[in-house]
Amino acid sequence: METGSRYLVALFSTIVWSPWQWQNQRWENQVFWPLYKVGDRAKALVMEFLDASKQAPRSVLRSSVRWLPPSENCRKANFDAAMFKSLGYAGIRVVVRNHRGEVMAALS
Repeated sequence: METGSRYLVALFSTIVWSPWQWQNQRWENQVFWPLYKVGDRAKALVMEFLDASKQAPRSVLRSSVRWLPPSENCRKANFDAAMFKSLGYAGIRVVVRNHRGEVMAALS
């Protein structure tokens, strides 16, 4: 993370995100990968992302999107990552909210 490598930041973020994705797929009775493959799966996803980001940008249609709370008895976790090259820092923020939009947990 200290080197500011785009690959390392993306890999870290993907590995941190993977347990949530894995658990969600299990809850939804979808196909999920074994936990011991998280590292390999994260590397593959990052490489796919980096390859795709090399392509020429496509025009994007903007729509009005707003956050919606999860249904009752559910939680919603949102996360974002940022890299500050000039400072040599990278970070990730996560917030978990209930069906009323109330913050249940957060970390930065």
